[in-house]
Amino acid sequence: VTGLNTYTLSFMLFSTADVLKITKALEAKHVREVDLIKSNTTSRIYSVETKLSSMQLEEALLMIMLDAGVNVDSIRIQVSGGTITVEKL
Repeated sequence: VTGLNTYTLSFMLFSTADVLKITKALEAKHVREVDLIKSNTTSRIYSVETKLSSMQLEEALLMIMLDAGVNVDSIRIQVSGGTITVEKL
């Protein structure tokens, strides 16, 4: 498959349940593959393959988080190159 972008997607200070809801919804609708790279008590880091641009992926993440009941006013999203970091404040 051509035209895929690969991003590193990091979730900081989220509950594991919220992260799993978000990544499953992403995989179902927007991305070809979500692979867990690293996990510890405060963060989960994934590799994501998608046709979306980083800005489109950020929008999709926000919509999914709203649907999952995450308070998007209490998060910070940073997009830098191929890395998207979502941090709960």
